[in-house]
Amino acid sequence: YLSRYLETNSSDSYLNLDGIYSEILKVDGVTSAFVSCNRENVVDSNGWEPHSRVYVVDGGTNQDIAEAIYRKTDRAIQEMGDVEVTVQDIQGNDRIVKFYRPTNQTIFFKVSVLPAGLVITQITDKIKEYIDSVKVGGLITQTNAVETVRSAELLTNIQSLDIQFSNDGITYATVYQLDYNKKVVGSLVTV
Repeated sequence: YLSRYLETNSSDSYLNLDGIYSEILKVDGVTSAFVSCNRENVVDSNGWEPHSRVYVVDGGTNQDIAEAIYRKTDRAIQEMGDVEVTVQDIQGNDRIVKFYRPTNQTIFFKVSVLPAGLVITQITDKIKEYIDSVKVGGLITQTNAVETVRSAELLTNIQSLDIQFSNDGITYATVYQLDYNKKVVGSLVTV
């Protein structure tokens, strides 16, 4: 039995985070997602219930997302979420699927360029594009921002480019981790 099951399901992931994540990303209109779980016997530092799964989905319709989650999950595992959608199983029974929508996070960034006095409007525009492309719960890094600028061939005559990020406009760092339930909306620049 197990051998047959593995043979017929080896091409897709089922009942695990990878399978759920992949299925959610297939939903029309979904632009990004975060899928994780709390495997512990206690509420974790995020406030997730013991032995629960968490899905944060940007884009798509609630019904389509719920059906995608339902197709790839074991209903005995608790789900966290403030969006609740009813899905019918193949026997016509109503099942509740829960997930979250991301909340918005504004990211500030500052740019230092040498030699001083260069017009850097194109550079800051590319950095904004990069920041706005970061997925739900994603990592924003100076390295990726510089690579975005470099790939646009905007580093001619620049000796040094330093980019730092902040969520409050006060404390800056070269790496910023979005919370699991955050997505970037707009970015403000200080030079």
